[in-house]
Amino acid sequence: MSNMKKKYVNLLLIIITLFLIVSIFRSWFLLQKRSEAIKKTQDKLTNLIDEQERLNRELARVEGREYIEREARNKLNYGKEGESFVFLPEITPVLLPTPTPTEIPYNWLKWVKIFQ
Repeated sequence: MSNMKKKYVNLLLIIITLFLIVSIFRSWFLLQKRSEAIKKTQDKLTNLIDEQERLNRELARVEGREYIEREARNKLNYGKEGESFVFLPEITPVLLPTPTPTEIPYNWLKWVKIFQ
């Protein structure tokens, strides 16, 4: 019976070892997936921070007095005191009719017409 006990103990140790190996590989795989997700999230965060900085610079530029004044001049036709505006009419290009292509006869037809 001693031999039989050793077989059962060895079998039990092999099963436990296999279970531990499978658990370790599963944990390693999950760790890899989670580290990829963290990297993607960090990249996304970096992009969003850059976008926020760009938008903050744009906001500071738009809130500036020069921008507001330029937009009022361009879009609303406002001006400073003493300035006068000159409105020029829009120049429309003269449209010429497109020439119709004339039929060019073959060279041998030209010779036939000459000798008729």
